[in-house]
Amino acid sequence: MKKIIFLIAAVFVFTTLSAQNPADIAQVKSINATLAKLKVKFDNNSSSLPEAKSTEKLIQGIAETINSITKQIPKGYSLNVIGHASKSGTDEYNKKLGKRRAREVQSRLNTAGVANNTLKIRSEGEKANKRAVTFKVLKD
Repeated sequence: MKKIIFLIAAVFVFTTLSAQNPADIAQVKSINATLAKLKVKFDNNSSSLPEAKSTEKLIQGIAETINSITKQIPKGYSLNVIGHASKSGTDEYNKKLGKRRAREVQSRLNTAGVANNTLKIRSEGEKANKRAVTFKVLKD
């Protein structure tokens, strides 16, 4: 019985992976290379961005980049705003903090002209991108 279940799972995974269009995968890699350069940093234990000209300029630049690439995102993929936290705090707290940070950036990007339905919110809690929000196109 275990062998049958394993075989069914293996066939499902293979079918799902092989159904992805290589051109879409290449397009997503290209977009993600551009998005990898974008990062919004936060102060320790904070999900608020300062009301400063430098923050406005950063958000406006990210909004322009996002607006220029959204039509290039293949169907079945979405642009994710991913919140991260530092090592301090519990896993649960860091997940929530990461989500609050991602929502803050999403809100600022909406104000700067990015359509709300363009962005999905994620939190990865404590990861290598400490106290920041990053962007990545991921499969739905």
